[in-house]
Amino acid sequence: MNKKTKIILIIVLIVAFIALIILLLHPWKSNKSDGTEYYMSKKYNYWFEVDNGQATLIKYTGEEYHVKIPSSVYGVPVTKLGEYEVLNLSGAAKRGIFEDSNVSEVSIPEGVTEICNDAFYSSGLCEVNIPSSVRVVGTRAFAFCKYLRSVEFETGIKTISESMFSNCKNLRFIELPSSVEKIEGDAFAECALQKIDLPENINTIESYAFR
Repeated sequence: MNKKTKIILIIVLIVAFIALIILLLHPWKSNKSDGTEYYMSKKYNYWFEVDNGQATLIKYTGEEYHVKIPSSVYGVPVTKLGEYEVLNLSGAAKRGIFEDSNVSEVSIPEGVTEICNDAFYSSGLCEVNIPSSVRVVGTRAFAFCKYLRSVEFETGIKTISESMFSNCKNLRFIELPSSVEKIEGDAFAECALQKIDLPENINTIESYAFR
């Protein structure tokens, strides 16, 4: 191999390396039919959607046990922990962002306003803090988290949704924030709760909330 060929080869390798770095740091993008921008990003270990200048994280692709959710991705604020679709023999089904993952601890930043259905369903989650910016938490969001033992709420959420903490076998104590007004059915079904602090302004506790 002569000197000129070696130089060309080196240049090709450098260009290929730079291209690889760009691919890793910048998200792959496509547009949905409704105009929503859809991204896959290795930098943040998430799939996410952008709509009206707000980002929804829909799938976690990392392997860490302790996860700090970003407050923004590529300058776009994260406001929602969502869900994604998978295909099975019955058709399309939705799965939560951390569903069945090994994540044991998660830090949710201020600015997130919604945690969707099944977000942490059957995950390895042990503890979580829900910030005051969160207004909605979907059904079964923390259901079947058998290691979950610590949940801290900041004032904000108004409804403990259906089956939100059902079958959390290690959840023995929880203090609900003063903003909670309603506890839906099966919210704490099949839990190991020994003590729960209820705020004074709760006006609705549905059937079987604590069965």
